Amino acid sequence: MLFKHIKIQSLDDFFVPLSGRSEKGIYFYRFNKTSDKIDEFIYKYYNAARKSGVVIDGKIGNPTESNLSYYQEIMGMDFQMSMGFISDSLKKWLPRMRAIQRENIAGAIYDVLDGLRRSGKNENMLKNAYIKFMCWLYYKFEGVVEQMNGENIPKIFFVGDIVGYEFMLINILADAGCDVVFVQPHGDVSYLKVDENLERSFEYVGENGAAEQNMVREFAADFSIKSMLENHDFKAQRENGQGTVNSQAEVQRAKSQGTIKLQSGGQETKSHGTGGSQVDVQNIQRQESGIPQAEEKSTKSLQNKKSLNIKVQSTEADNINSMADRGGSQPKMSYKVSTRNCTNVWIEGNGLDDFLQPAGVRKDRFRKLYENERRTEKVNNVENVQNLHNIRNTEKVNNIDNAQNLHIRNAEKVNNVENVQNLHNIRNIENNLGNGMFSADNAQGYGADKDKIFLNCYVRINGVWDKLTYENELYQFYLSLKAMKRNVVVISELIPKPDVDEIAKIRRGNYRDVFQLVKGLELNINFTENPIVSEFLINSFEETVYGEADRLGTGANINKMLNKAVYLLCFINRYQTQFFKNFSYDNIPCFIYMGGCNDENEAMFMHFLARTPIDVLILCPNRAERCRLEDNILYDINYEEQLAIDKFPIQNSGLHIGTAAYHAERELDTLMYNDDTIFRDKQYDKARTVSLQTMDREIKILWETEIKYRPGFSTVDGFVNIPVIFSKFSGVKDGNVREYMIMLKKLMTPETVVVDKVPNILSTDANPIKEYATEFFKNGRLHRDKIKKSRAYRYGFLRDEMQDYILDKLEFLIAQKYIKGTFENGTEYTIVSVALNLPKEVTRLLQAFDFTKKNPKLLYINTSDELISLEDTIYLTFLHLLGFDVALFVPTGYNMEKYFNLKLMEEHQLGDYIYDIQIPDWESIPLSLHTSWRDRLFRHG
Repeated sequence: MLFKHIKIQSLDDFFVPLSGRSEKGIYFYRFNKTSDKIDEFIYKYYNAARKSGVVIDGKIGNPTESNLSYYQEIMGMDFQMSMGFISDSLKKWLPRMRAIQRENIAGAIYDVLDGLRRSGKNENMLKNAYIKFMCWLYYKFEGVVEQMNGENIPKIFFVGDIVGYEFMLINILADAGCDVVFVQPHGDVSYLKVDENLERSFEYVGENGAAEQNMVREFAADFSIKSMLENHDFKAQRENGQGTVNSQAEVQRAKSQGTIKLQSGGQETKSHGTGGSQVDVQNIQRQESGIPQAEEKSTKSLQNKKSLNIKVQSTEADNINSMADRGGSQPKMSYKVSTRNCTNVWIEGNGLDDFLQPAGVRKDRFRKLYENERRTEKVNNVENVQNLHNIRNTEKVNNIDNAQNLHIRNAEKVNNVENVQNLHNIRNIENNLGNGMFSADNAQGYGADKDKIFLNCYVRINGVWDKLTYENELYQFYLSLKAMKRNVVVISELIPKPDVDEIAKIRRGNYRDVFQLVKGLELNINFTENPIVSEFLINSFEETVYGEADRLGTGANINKMLNKAVYLLCFINRYQTQFFKNFSYDNIPCFIYMGGCNDENEAMFMHFLARTPIDVLILCPNRAERCRLEDNILYDINYEEQLAIDKFPIQNSGLHIGTAAYHAERELDTLMYNDDTIFRDKQYDKARTVSLQTMDREIKILWETEIKYRPGFSTVDGFVNIPVIFSKFSGVKDGNVREYMIMLKKLMTPETVVVDKVPNILSTDANPIKEYATEFFKNGRLHRDKIKKSRAYRYGFLRDEMQDYILDKLEFLIAQKYIKGTFENGTEYTIVSVALNLPKEVTRLLQAFDFTKKNPKLLYINTSDELISLEDTIYLTFLHLLGFDVALFVPTGYNMEKYFNLKLMEEHQLGDYIYDIQIPDWESIPLSLHTSWRDRLFRHG
């Protein structure tokens, strides 16, 4: 149900709930002039919008690149002009929205888009507007949407000059149930551009007719929320006899009172409610226990380890500024960030062997380290005492400057106190050694079990120690972990991204700052089987998010931090049971990641895991692939040799161990096949096509030329850039049909598919894929597993990498909308049915296709008056994307581009247009105009 825009009887009507209004509707008013009464109303409405709505000072600003990227990741780029589609999308995108809210918003969006369509906007423009609205609703107006409960009407307060899409969105929210007030210091000049008939809102002209109009005045040219707050406070203090005010302080106060200040660039700071606080993450102290990074081929010891620095205490920050620039008093707030891990301090740098050490061995190593530390401190104490004795004797004998010596002596006393304190801390920790878990409560003065230390590994191994034994040793290592009854989680290549359902389960709200965000989101962590597990999960989550905010700096966008934190929570919820089922500190879990971190979200997850009782092993056997993880407590072991291995060997049935000769050949490959001239057979399995712009006379030369010798050929990041021909040749040179046919015959090489009957594929032709097309491509996505498992799938005999290559190009063809009607009238399903039903002669050429050698070709000859079919257009374009040379010879010059959305083919004019040419028997066509005497003698029989 869309709300009617109704008129007010007085300004107080804005603050009446829905049930108390004369009609069931909302108020949408413009204020182009002001008065004392209007000033009071605007201030009151501003405060109401700040508490239950949104305040916009300036422009909303376009969605940022990261906003759009996140939207695409969650929702895809599909779009349909239907109420059902919009409603379903809102359910996924804003899962906390109630059904009635969703239907109202969906209906309002549909009405706006329908208006755009009726005004002549194409499908692409509608889709762009729709995505913009969805991003704004999520990032800027989610709090407003949530408050649309049908009784209390949220308020939108806008100051400035409105523009097109911003006006449309505000209309959507108004229709769905929001009151709107526009304050327009420059009048209706901009407004008339978006609502020329003044149909969507009313101008406020007063309640008492001419009497009130005589009291109105123009807004100040520089009117803003800032000036409004200054003027109101000035009046208030003057009435109270307090004279002038500190306007700068008041301005800062306004910034902290929930205003959403939206600049034209789209940067915003969200805050709701009165006051607020923001954690200055730069002030969070973090003392990480660390050991130096291994830089040699193999690290077998930790002799250069720093002196023991294990964080067993919480850092408390008090008296934090609620906002960086807020004036007035500063409310006190405290939080704790505890690092409860003793990571890597106890290891010996033996790689996999350290991970296999039981709790008892880890404790013993830890004790020895502390004993060594204590002995060192005792020696330092003796030296300090001796130094004091020497100083005193020197003072007595030499009578030197007492003031200077006293200063030295005081410094030595301080050192003594520090050493005694260090010994005290060491004894407290050592005396509290337990079963793999160490209590530090004596050192801290907190109650029992407040802060604890556990011993875990956090290691990244770059390269391999031995190509012949690497995989087998990993397999044996995995078996040893399982034999110890440890919970082991193994992931190779990529941690699957959170899906829509996982994200929807995360309860979240609107947050002023990082501190509030952390405290709100950590409520999602609840491991009911063991409350202690929940405690250290929350602790690690806090430190990880604060650390990420610290890394991004003070300019970090709160929405970006929210997205990162939600990703982290999805990973935690997904894996926590696998890690901590039947958890015991005597047998901590182990996480193995083969391949290294691909992005910041994976790196955050590693940071999180390392600060829980989990051993974390990251394997990067191929050093050419960069791991994105950077962490000051991570221990790196580096080897010079590398190995191309993608999967961690957890089953011996899938374990492949290369011989010495095999690895020697791979090394030779690396040496020989590392440029753009020499390639191993089928060295590459991914390619991109690049259309060549040529002269018509070059076709004969390029047709027989291997891809690697063509201009534009290159290999980049595992992809081959294939220069291909995609051209139309119109007319016949000099009208010589015989020579024209001989030219075509010369192009019919063994790698060439010839089509000389047009149309080649019709919509009425039998096609076993048609009935499954809507299942194979659904919700804007190609369902590859479903395709490969279908009984109608015809490419199962092809090598796996070629099957994936074909599906990649199919998805690309649909996404690029090269063919008219894609995502408009179901053409995408026709594309699927044609692309997955290629003839056998084409699939055989694809099976043999080597991306660096000769590519297959398609010769399409149309000498008739028949026009190309939609299916033929798809066929030609798909083969072009797969890497075929595609040449269309059309002696009539007729249009072959009917179904293209854009110009893809290059056209060459060979000569005169010739009609009614008959397709000959190609076997009878010679390869030359010149014949031998034998041909002339025996040509009649």
